[in-house]
Amino acid sequence: MKSQLYISIISILLSLCMSACVVMDNYDAPDAQFYGSVIDIDTDQPIQQDKVNGSMIHYVELGLTYQMIQQMPFETDGTFRDNLFFSGKYEVEATRGNFYPTEPKIIEIHGKTEHVFRTRPYIRINDVELTYDEVRGRMTAEFTLDQVSTNKVESIHLMADRNAGTSFYLQSAMKTAVVDEVVAPTQKFSLTLPTTNFVSGKDYYFRVAAMISGIPEAKHNYSAPVKFTMDNSRYVEVPRREVYANMIDYKFFSFNDKCLLAINPAGDVLRYGWNAATQKFDDPTTVQTGWKQYGGSIWNSVSDISTGANNTLQALLETADLVTYQLNEDATVVPPYNDYIGNIGNLYYDVWGGVMFIPIGNGKHDKLTMINQVNWVFNQYPMNANWTEIVGAQIVTEFPNWDLSPYKMMFMCDLDFMGVTESGVMYLHKFNPSSFTVADEPIIINGNWSGFTHITAFGTNLLARDATGKLWMYDFDPSAY
Repeated sequence: MKSQLYISIISILLSLCMSACVVMDNYDAPDAQFYGSVIDIDTDQPIQQDKVNGSMIHYVELGLTYQMIQQMPFETDGTFRDNLFFSGKYEVEATRGNFYPTEPKIIEIHGKTEHVFRTRPYIRINDVELTYDEVRGRMTAEFTLDQVSTNKVESIHLMADRNAGTSFYLQSAMKTAVVDEVVAPTQKFSLTLPTTNFVSGKDYYFRVAAMISGIPEAKHNYSAPVKFTMDNSRYVEVPRREVYANMIDYKFFSFNDKCLLAINPAGDVLRYGWNAATQKFDDPTTVQTGWKQYGGSIWNSVSDISTGANNTLQALLETADLVTYQLNEDATVVPPYNDYIGNIGNLYYDVWGGVMFIPIGNGKHDKLTMINQVNWVFNQYPMNANWTEIVGAQIVTEFPNWDLSPYKMMFMCDLDFMGVTESGVMYLHKFNPSSFTVADEPIIINGNWSGFTHITAFGTNLLARDATGKLWMYDFDPSAY
């Protein structure tokens, strides 16, 4: 009986405790909608926003014992909406944004209440023209800036993402340029963003942004997002065919578009002849021995030997001496075996075809320096002691703004320059022999070259050796780009 009594008492106590824990919610449910936009007072257009880390609406409900600031973000198009709002009197302001903060205002919010914040953006992005180049795989934005703030424009950006709200903090690709100056409303700007890595057939949203300087908590100003459907079919695949089953792991280069030459660590020059009947390369024959100074580690680490005009070959020795060889049609050397040109020290990293050099600079590639017609020049004019100027003929052209640092390998195709990045994207730099200039913007060929250990040109076609040793020829015509 005592056990039953104890159980009854415990049950009663538990029931009382549970009853005490139940608290009735007597608060009213949200009964109002608060919506509106932030408008440019001069143009009467919404000020485009960034949903991620963007401008904010601060609001405080008045009449409460404890008042605290609450926040609401803007949508991408400059609007805002909250359909679960409590009726009452509020102090509201738009702040921490890409516009001049608004003065706090007290408004009554009941039912459906619209409110418009009127102010001015720090920067207006005007006259935006987006041009999608499917052939070259890039999007170009041209635009002007109407600078409302007197502070300098810090930077400009072109961004893209599959999300319609793409912004500085929500993007899969972005091109940035530093401005750092006060700009005129007529000044034109241009940014180009590669699209070769975008998914073909999918929609991407592109948008221009600009950032003001010197204003605490300022946000980027934006243009409206524009949708484009990507089409990578023009450059994703380049037709190819296997032309040699097992190309040994030496760097190779074409000679007279009739054969490939390679040098093994023993210093033997190997010739792979092109067989027009089979459309493949024949097995190699040895055409020269004793070239060990071009073999070994340096031969496998840099393209330090290449063919030039009139059956010539330039080689960069481990001693940094540059020599040129005259070759027969079958790639054998015509005596005398070499013509000493000079010692170039550590100034140059690479030599291609006797027409260009790439200085090392601060990294693997820094800036491009061309020296035209090397063979003719060194027969006619000497170089000075520092190899920086040709005495009696100034034909050196520099391109200090051409950044070559992304490229893990470079080569020439016809008269144009090709580069492949670490991620396997190939770029074509068009060369104009008349003006002796290189185009400012490279053309993207495609992004499928990461699996190759060496790539070179054979005529206007491309040769690439994969990790298994197979040699592939790609049907490529640089004049089509």
